[in-house]
Amino acid sequence: MGLLDDLFGGGQDMPQAPDYSGQVQDYMSQVQGLANPYLKSGQSADALLSQQERRLVSDPTSVQDQIAAGYHTSPYAQNLMNQTRSMAAQNAASTGFVGTPLAQKQLQQNIGNVADQFQNQYVTQGLGQYDQGLGLAQSQAGRGMQAAGMVAGAGQTALSAQMKQAQDDYNAQLAQYKQQQKDSAGGLTALSGLAGAIGTGFGKKGGDLRAITGLAPYIAALM
Repeated sequence: MGLLDDLFGGGQDMPQAPDYSGQVQDYMSQVQGLANPYLKSGQSADALLSQQERRLVSDPTSVQDQIAAGYHTSPYAQNLMNQTRSMAAQNAASTGFVGTPLAQKQLQQNIGNVADQFQNQYVTQGLGQYDQGLGLAQSQAGRGMQAAGMVAGAGQTALSAQMKQAQDDYNAQLAQYKQQQKDSAGGLTALSGLAGAIGTGFGKKGGDLRAITGLAPYIAALM
């Protein structure tokens, strides 16, 4: 495209600076949709942890009591208590203390020891599982927040790349526009020189040839 086209309607309009508002809104919507499941998962686990922390602070033995309330004597524990009872009876018989208060007290103590051993073991295992559950909830809360952050970060990176590409395109178009304006200004100078050459060349006697020759550089500048 020559300068004449640029001067008389063939040039481009000044490019508009890129508008990122739509891209930002799309980014926010996409990130929210992708990150929400992870964020909700993390928030749910965090809420559970907060609830258990308040419970432990307000009533430290409540968890232990709740676990102990679920204990039931197993067949194995019952069998051991029966064996303890039989052994106590045999010992009492061999020592002549059958039916005495001392023998009864010793029997109840031995059976109680067996029952306490199994109940304490049950509560200890339950507390261990409770601690594991708190650890899993804490890990889930951390993973949920971390995953949401990673999704947001990835979206931000993609958005930044899009915005940079749009800005680069705008800068290239603006440079082209400025060059066109510069060329157009040069074309106007050439036209002015052409007009002057025509007036000078043809205004003098015998100047036709000189006029035609003098027009050459101006005409070349316009092509």
